[in-house]
Amino acid sequence: MNLSGVRFDECLMNPPYTKGAKLLYTYFFKKGLEVAENVTCVMPVDLESGHDKLKFHNQRVQRHLINMSENVSHHFNVGYDNLYHVTASESVSNPVEEREDKLSLLPLLFPERRRLIFRAGNTQCGETEEDINGTEVYYKLLQNDNLVKKRIPSYKTEQSKTWTTSPYSVFVNVTPSRGKFNCAIVRGCDLTWTRKVFMIECDTKEQAKKTKDWLQSEIIAKEVIKMMKLKNDTYSVSLEMVNRLPYHE
Repeated sequence: MNLSGVRFDECLMNPPYTKGAKLLYTYFFKKGLEVAENVTCVMPVDLESGHDKLKFHNQRVQRHLINMSENVSHHFNVGYDNLYHVTASESVSNPVEEREDKLSLLPLLFPERRRLIFRAGNTQCGETEEDINGTEVYYKLLQNDNLVKKRIPSYKTEQSKTWTTSPYSVFVNVTPSRGKFNCAIVRGCDLTWTRKVFMIECDTKEQAKKTKDWLQSEIIAKEVIKMMKLKNDTYSVSLEMVNRLPYHE
């Protein structure tokens, strides 16, 4: 049955919440508003979050919100403590106050210095299973600066636009622990990388070593913690956040 163009009166859903680092429920909520007059969705809600991943979703929820229940997390054993029934309609247009970007109010660390340039990975990997016939990518960084590779379907790496010809690369995890990054230096990087890591290009081994030491310093850790608190996210950093960090000199 072809339901293209069909619009429903009601849409009820308890969508999948995440896949790896990707937030799925935000996409399901948006799609629900497109195909139905009213949407009632069970999903995590944190309207005070300043995280980049939730910026447009939270605006969408506030603009089209009809009703939101009390916290219903105790009915679901899924590891979330902020689950709510949200009822919304695209025909409702509530005023949405423009939220101040708290990060922009934080003074730059060593403002006289130029900023580091991080490159985000864009290879679609997520929870993709290992493919022994696939292509290796730099997947994620673990403790002890262990840069992990993973073989994923080759078509996914072929779609990537994130490559480098830099002599040296410093890879950084997007989930610093207490502000402290895991970092790894790669010479002549010939692989693409996933969204679980950032990368900084360096011309020399010495520059790469200084960059790594600087990123793992207490000064940087304290700055990262400040930014994460402002974004109300204790788990990950965004490209906007790390590109505020200065060079070591």
